[in-house]
Amino acid sequence: MDTTVTTDHIIQQCVNTRFRRRSLAALLLDQSFVAGLGNYLRSEILHFAQLHPNQQPQHLSEQNLNNLANQILRVTRQAYETAGVTNRPETVVKLKSAGLGRNLYRFAVFDRRDQPCYSCANTIERHETQSRRIYLCPTCQRPDS
Repeated sequence: MDTTVTTDHIIQQCVNTRFRRRSLAALLLDQSFVAGLGNYLRSEILHFAQLHPNQQPQHLSEQNLNNLANQILRVTRQAYETAGVTNRPETVVKLKSAGLGRNLYRFAVFDRRDQPCYSCANTIERHETQSRRIYLCPTCQRPDS
């Protein structure tokens, strides 16, 4: 894990002419954008950044770009440190104390189709993009946010 990558590095990638017109769903799987992101991290990062997978960096506000960059670093580093757990630590504690197992507390949205969002209780959706599954909360990740 490269700990020298900063939010500024990621923001520079987002505004680069090579990447700024791509959908976030496609961009987060491009290893030349940020290496090491996979399908489950993509869903989790976009959820915590509250961004829709179809949005493009060129249309994001400065605040949204900062949030995306922060979530890329936070979620990937947390996943590395916790053997793949990406859900918020306080949510994990709450779900564990309720007796739920790892497969039910590990992720916020990934592989949780038709289950309630831990943030808003709306139903998690599964979509296909580029022949890959992606999960999102339609309330937390509105296309116009």
